[in-house]
Amino acid sequence: MRAVQELKTNGFTDKQISVIGHTKGTGTAEDELESQDPEHEMDKSMKVAATTVGIGAVLGPILGALAGVGILAIPGVGFLSFLSAAVLFLHWPLQVSIKHMKRNTRNT
Repeated sequence: MRAVQELKTNGFTDKQISVIGHTKGTGTAEDELESQDPEHEMDKSMKVAATTVGIGAVLGPILGALAGVGILAIPGVGFLSFLSAAVLFLHWPLQVSIKHMKRNTRNT
């Protein structure tokens, strides 16, 4: 590697030089460093991101459902949690039907 050679020619010893990179597994560390293709690295990170998103998409709802069941099991808190969820769930359809009834009464 050119950078390591320049450091050595400027008086640095092997113990003063540290190199971090991917190696092929044969020879000295200096000889083993392989050049990394930025597109290949991007492909790897995209695969990791896609895998992580997939795992989150599967485990998120499962863990959320388990947490909801756990909350319902707590005396007092579970019932209030259920009521708040029911109100939120029913709020929108009731609001839409009330607006619809108001529109119909104005038109007649």
